[in-house]
Amino acid sequence: MSERLHTAALLLLTLLALLALFVRPSAKEDYSRPTSHDTGPDGMAALSGWLREAGIAAVSWQERFPVLADRSDIPRSGNVLYVVLPSRLGWSSEEVSRLYQWLSSGNTLVLAAALNETPRWSQQPGHRVDTTSQDIERLTGASVYAVPARKAGEEPPHVDGQAEPLTLFPFENAGLMEGVSALHHYTDLQTRFWMPDEGEDNQVTVFMAREEQSLTPAIWELTAGSGRIIVLTSTTLLANRGIGQADNRQLARNLVRFHLQPGAVWFFDDMHQGLSALYDPEAFFKDPRLWYSVAFLLIAWFVYMLGTNGRLAPPRDEPLVFSQADHVRAMSGFMARKLAPLETGRLLLEQWARESGSAPHQGVRELVLRLRTLPPSLQKRLLDAEASLASGRAVNLNRLNNDLHEARKRTG
Repeated sequence: MSERLHTAALLLLTLLALLALFVRPSAKEDYSRPTSHDTGPDGMAALSGWLREAGIAAVSWQERFPVLADRSDIPRSGNVLYVVLPSRLGWSSEEVSRLYQWLSSGNTLVLAAALNETPRWSQQPGHRVDTTSQDIERLTGASVYAVPARKAGEEPPHVDGQAEPLTLFPFENAGLMEGVSALHHYTDLQTRFWMPDEGEDNQVTVFMAREEQSLTPAIWELTAGSGRIIVLTSTTLLANRGIGQADNRQLARNLVRFHLQPGAVWFFDDMHQGLSALYDPEAFFKDPRLWYSVAFLLIAWFVYMLGTNGRLAPPRDEPLVFSQADHVRAMSGFMARKLAPLETGRLLLEQWARESGSAPHQGVRELVLRLRTLPPSLQKRLLDAEASLASGRAVNLNRLNNDLHEARKRTG
């Protein structure tokens, strides 16, 4: 019993060492992320579920955009891609180029950027918040800048984090704002306001809504070949906590009505928010099936090690010393397994005949009859053995060997 207790203690120490070496404590996210699977305040599970209930194909896109452009199983035009900034992953030149080609075919990009708000998730490690304005320019071709102070010495317009929503009002004759009287969005932390550059190279087609506090454009549209790019300066307008506020749901209806053709697909860009269909080590270690398998193996190993007796051979008091007789015995046993019993019996008799000085033309039978010193019983056994071997019948080799040994002593 003492041995098993010691074994159990050592096994527990081994398991603790393995856990300390290979299992990292996962940092649990205590904030909501802007993905189509997230049911928290900043997720878009509500919008995704509403689209599916309306019979619209809502897809969590978890691959790079070149793959989207090469897909032949989706309509060529009339689709909507919903992208949120800031993102976790960057944008390659090839990805931006292929995205623009896809848009030029008659698709729509809805770009929701955290410009006029600062949600809590955007300040978490991993999000490229400092590159939001550059990403907007790369994806849309239009630049944005922070709204300056109205007078010298004044602070630029801004708001602190608050529970009360911020309000957008639609511009007149903006088609996307049909049936919309006000829109609400939220900011968790202090935020400034941004607006698009209205220089000579400005590609903005129409302004659709303005921010109540700063009176600056908050939703605008650009062209991309035969497609459209709609920029929202808020990510919470269509998020779980915002879609039920004011006329935000009507904005979602208008996006479907004006930009999503029948049978087309609404894509949520979850790839750039960290949900990837590619190999992800963190996702691999977060998969519960991995830990179920590891736990099963460890439990089986623990039970085996604790419940099995006699796993090791008992120690020997003295080392084994092999004698020459052991070697001869082992070799004779090896040879006995390789030679046929019938042939072995004949060779034993022939060897005894040669040792006894028998002439080559004489057989074993003549030698036995000639040796008068052999007892009659021994002569009879040797003659019977010779007759059996001559007729092809095997004999008892141990008895034959003993008889020949006695014959040698009698004639020696």
